[in-house]
Amino acid sequence: MAISIIGIIFAFSAVSFVNIQAGSRDSERSSKASVLAEYLEKYHEQNGEYPSCNDISGDPDTVQESVLLGIDTDVLTTPKAQDNNSVACDELSEFDGADDVFAYVGDGSGACAAGGTCSEFTIQYLEERSGTIRTIESRNRVASIEAPTVTNEVISSSQISVSWSTVLGSSSYTMSYDTSETFTDSPQSSSTSNTSTELTSLSGATTYYVRVAAVVDGQQGPWSSTATATTGVPEVGSLSLTVDSGTQITANWGAVSGASSYTLDRSTSSDFSSPTTVNDIATNSYASSGLETGERYYFRVRAVVNSTFGDWSNTANETTAISAPSGVSATMSSTIAINVSWNSISAASGYIVDYSTSSSFSSHSTITTSSTSTTVSGLSDGTKYYFRVRGNIGSYEGPNSNTVNATTKSVSLSSSKYCSDTYSGRDAFQIRVRVNEVSYNLSNNTSNVSWSIYRRAIKNGWASYDETKTWPWGVNIGGQTSSGSSNSDRWRGDASSIGDTESIASGTKTISHDSNGSKTISFSGYDGTSSNSSNIFGRASCSSSYTLSDLR
Repeated sequence: MAISIIGIIFAFSAVSFVNIQAGSRDSERSSKASVLAEYLEKYHEQNGEYPSCNDISGDPDTVQESVLLGIDTDVLTTPKAQDNNSVACDELSEFDGADDVFAYVGDGSGACAAGGTCSEFTIQYLEERSGTIRTIESRNRVASIEAPTVTNEVISSSQISVSWSTVLGSSSYTMSYDTSETFTDSPQSSSTSNTSTELTSLSGATTYYVRVAAVVDGQQGPWSSTATATTGVPEVGSLSLTVDSGTQITANWGAVSGASSYTLDRSTSSDFSSPTTVNDIATNSYASSGLETGERYYFRVRAVVNSTFGDWSNTANETTAISAPSGVSATMSSTIAINVSWNSISAASGYIVDYSTSSSFSSHSTITTSSTSTTVSGLSDGTKYYFRVRGNIGSYEGPNSNTVNATTKSVSLSSSKYCSDTYSGRDAFQIRVRVNEVSYNLSNNTSNVSWSIYRRAIKNGWASYDETKTWPWGVNIGGQTSSGSSNSDRWRGDASSIGDTESIASGTKTISHDSNGSKTISFSGYDGTSSNSSNIFGRASCSSSYTLSDLR
């Protein structure tokens, strides 16, 4: 009997001990669940929403450092935990009764269930002694607030228009968008009292997820169903062209982020009525070869992202070029001509030569030729000329060559020359015949020569004569003669000074050059007659030769 009583007492004591242990664990569960709930409320104060179960059921250190900042990781572990984080993402009824977990139940929205944020929560755990499911609900409950209906409209590659239905009693709305369906990439949120807004500065060819929640009496309601919209493919950056040769043009354009390929149109018509289309271009550059030389081509490009075509770029156009002539040289030929030569261009049908006295060719003359050399004539002597050459195909003209220059030969007028002779009647005086080249005519190959005949005192002398008397004079300049008569009133008495002169006559003769471009002429002159009776001076005559400038 005593043994039976002792057994009953022992059994009762064992049950009591087990209950005491279970109660201790229940107290620990309750305490940790309360702490977890408070940290979730802090999260809501800072972010305006609760984290998803995925955010708090992972690595405890990550939860502590990135979600529930500063929480003791031991709070996440139940007394009979099977791992180091006991937060589970299904309602407790879904678990085996033996599982010791903190069930985190969200607001029932798709975003919350998919790992996004939640507008409310319920924490569940199983009380071990009673077998009762205990719950802690979030202080923010939104079940009674209606969720708006959201629609999106793509405006451009960088803009989406978002609108939603009105929720009665709402004072404002919270709109959130992200490139992640779970709103975990880099969600952007804003508050507005309107039922629409514009999302701008978006990335092109990108799918955006949008949700909206109404705010009633300061309480944010549940998120709407997630609406999606994909922005269009952006237009490529500015299209530019480089003419590589007479048969090739390279197109370059600004790349589009995310583009899988590019499509290029090329046409000889600005309206692209019959374009040549190149698809599946992998880079933002393409060289079109096999083109017609001297033809103008128009180009446009668009990006392709996931089989979606973007808008066409700007239209650019260029003409296929023949190369600039090489080996250009200029050599002085004469006082009025310069020889210009260059290397042949196979595609050119002819050449155009510009020449000017200005290196900028601000004012210039032009010569066309089918040869690879030409003589530019009719130039000014002693003048620097600049030359450039370009090829042409019909009306199309290629690029200019480098600029070269040459200077025409300078022509210096021959200096003056004279002959002289002492008068037979008075040796104090001389006759002088002077010639001087004053100008030349390159086109006529002639020179103008001035001449003069005069008397000159070479020592003191005295004269007395009849002033009314005249006597003959004559000159011969290169075979052309002039003659006349003169008298003198310059010297009377002993009034002369050495070096004094008295003009008899002067004039100009036009002399033709020889075929070799030079000319030596003879000149002569006389004054008076052999008889001293005609004048007090008597007669004097002289002759010499004169070489004109080499004009050619």
